[in-house]
Amino acid sequence: MQSISFDLNQKGVKEQKRWGQLLKYPGPDNATVELLKEHADHWFENPSTFWAGGQSLNMSEYPAAAQILGCFLWTESDTA
Repeated sequence: MQSISFDLNQKGVKEQKRWGQLLKYPGPDNATVELLKEHADHWFENPSTFWAGGQSLNMSEYPAAAQILGCFLWTESDTA
């Protein structure tokens, strides 16, 4: 006979844990915020340029989160 294990938790414990993790999130790093601010006007004027790319950036200067954002800058939109 095979045994099955399970955990019993009080109702709402998982939800409380999720909220706790969300509230601890410090937000994006300063370099990512600056990158967003730098390009915001252009993106608001023509939102598709966010996905189509455009200006080249030396991404090695930026932290990992900003580098991920940089990848989006060069991603071609899939509108076919």
